[in-house]
Amino acid sequence: MKLKIKLVSVFVLVVAMIAILAGCSYQSVITLNDLSLEYAPDGSINQLSGDKSEELLSNIDRGFRLETYYTLGSGRAWPEDEGSDGYEMLEEELEFYKEDKAVEIQVYIYLTEYNKKPLDDLALNQMKEYFQFIRSLNLSMLLRFAYDYTQPTNSSPKQDIVLTHLEQIKQFNIRNEQLIKDTVTAYQFGIIGAWGEWGATSEKYNEKKILNAIIDAFPDGTYFQGRYMRVVNQTDKNFNSEYVGYHNDFLIGRPHPWNTAGDKYKSKDYKKFFNNAPYRLNDGEMPWGGYTEEPDEKIDGINFLKQMREHCMGTLSIKHNYKEDRKGTDGIVRNSHNIARWKNEFVTREILKENKLPYYENWFKNSNGESIQRSVYEYLRDYLGYVFVLDNLKVEKQNGKTEISFVITNYGLGTPLTIKNMELVVANKADGVIDESSAKSYYISAYDCKKLITYGQQKITFTINGDIQNKAIGIKLSRGIYNIKTANDIPFINGVNYIY
Repeated sequence: MKLKIKLVSVFVLVVAMIAILAGCSYQSVITLNDLSLEYAPDGSINQLSGDKSEELLSNIDRGFRLETYYTLGSGRAWPEDEGSDGYEMLEEELEFYKEDKAVEIQVYIYLTEYNKKPLDDLALNQMKEYFQFIRSLNLSMLLRFAYDYTQPTNSSPKQDIVLTHLEQIKQFNIRNEQLIKDTVTAYQFGIIGAWGEWGATSEKYNEKKILNAIIDAFPDGTYFQGRYMRVVNQTDKNFNSEYVGYHNDFLIGRPHPWNTAGDKYKSKDYKKFFNNAPYRLNDGEMPWGGYTEEPDEKIDGINFLKQMREHCMGTLSIKHNYKEDRKGTDGIVRNSHNIARWKNEFVTREILKENKLPYYENWFKNSNGESIQRSVYEYLRDYLGYVFVLDNLKVEKQNGKTEISFVITNYGLGTPLTIKNMELVVANKADGVIDESSAKSYYISAYDCKKLITYGQQKITFTINGDIQNKAIGIKLSRGIYNIKTANDIPFINGVNYIY
């Protein structure tokens, strides 16, 4: 009997050790491509040094993102909290995370008070004013509508009310199309279940019908995100299915059954997810601090970065597993979690190369060309989404014309799908001073943001009539009202990156 007990104990110990070791090394049966460039950088346009990389954090549709809530009707942040205010919640969020300089924010619009009736003028006006406030702050939203604010609440509406609301939202979007284009990075499939996560609900719905109505409610070109593959898969036959990406809200640096595509790498869903991810706009979040299910609540930073690479992650919640006060499953209250810890967990060129993680060379140098230490936190902050570098500049004059060519490279983890506009700008220059009032813009139709997956490159060639002596040449990349700074140490004036 004693021998049997000992053998069982050893077996349990071995199983536990295997589980721990499995969590220590992110091993995927999906092979990540080696990172290589068709056009090797030639240094003709200076790269931005790492000590200036915070200058890129104002670039829209990428990076760390915040989270807030607004309830139509009451104007509260959280539906059942009578003391809360939606605007105050947003301002508190911005203040609490100001050091992280996020310009993306996940916004839950709660329709709880309208779960048995159409939206009225009060609700529609509140929504417009709130979105206008978001725009005034130069923020962009990952937008989600929901009814149930916890699980369960019995706030789930009947399907006819849902479809009525979606038709009203569609008409609202038509009337305010520019406002929506200015403020919405992507719409996350909400509506159904607690927090709009498409989980348990007190009602039964025709999910495909609701999904099609959601997609139809937003302007053409809007990007969407789904929590589960069973949800995303139902949009495959929709005309806009190519715009449907992923929102994964249980990221712990290793496969987990609660991940968007589960934890079975050989499954059809995971392979589909992996193959689609570079061509979708993707968002994620970690579980709240204290709920990671990992030993000592610690997630390996390098494994997490590898997971971000697999997901081609564009945005990541800074609200989860960072510095929130949370009581964990062990009963201990903590206010510092993995993202905070990663400020003191460091990466090197060698580590990034070994794990096929993208970076540009100057990110490891300061303005004097000296090597600097970089953390996992800084890597996430700087490389989520896109990082543009312009290089390989050539200027050739012939037959009274000037041909300008350059290469744009994306060193980020995600693809810049929303940054669809590129212009070449020509302005007068005297004694090194650029005359902005003389600037003329030329649309570059050859630019294709879909080609700029991680380490994706595109060579752009443009011909200008005449000489460019005493001229400044710039590149403007934009999404609507937002202009994008490249990771180059060059003048960035009124949204233009001057390369010559």
